[in-house]
Amino acid sequence: ERFLGPLIGEKCNNDQVDVSSLYQAILCSAVDFTNNQLEPSGSTGIINAEQRYGMEFDIVVSNPPYIPTKDMQDLSTDVVGYECHGALCGGDDGLNVIRDIVHRLPEWVSSTTATTGASPTPDEQPRRCWMEVDDSHPSMMAKWLAPGSEESISLGVEFCDSCKDFCGRDRFVLLSIP
Repeated sequence: ERFLGPLIGEKCNNDQVDVSSLYQAILCSAVDFTNNQLEPSGSTGIINAEQRYGMEFDIVVSNPPYIPTKDMQDLSTDVVGYECHGALCGGDDGLNVIRDIVHRLPEWVSSTTATTGASPTPDEQPRRCWMEVDDSHPSMMAKWLAPGSEESISLGVEFCDSCKDFCGRDRFVLLSIP
């Protein structure tokens, strides 16, 4: 089987991601989130991933700009020397781009249940999003997207879990688009 998912983030250069030689079963589409002509929030014209990219995604993996503005001055030179400000800074709380991604996940995933609101059949797996975040974000996102909460139901996205990085900090979240 093939597995299809975008890598969403912002880079300062135009590097192409080629994983085909490493993972023959995975078809990966790298998307520079900031260069897409996205519909404004609240738009009535829903454009899904199939219409926009000619494909739908099974999983979304994202390393968006997530560093809170107040923490930008404390970054080490090896970080700021490698990435531009826009690829790092996620706004006041670091969630500006993350919020936008969360709102758009149901448009991007291939499951028809994400757009109809129906429960997945036994054959359908919930679609997932793995995202790297600031270590302050997992607890905030767990409250915001708690399964069964009004916000989670409205957005069609649920917080599933968080994982620690190699330094033991909560830096990755797993979201589900049921």
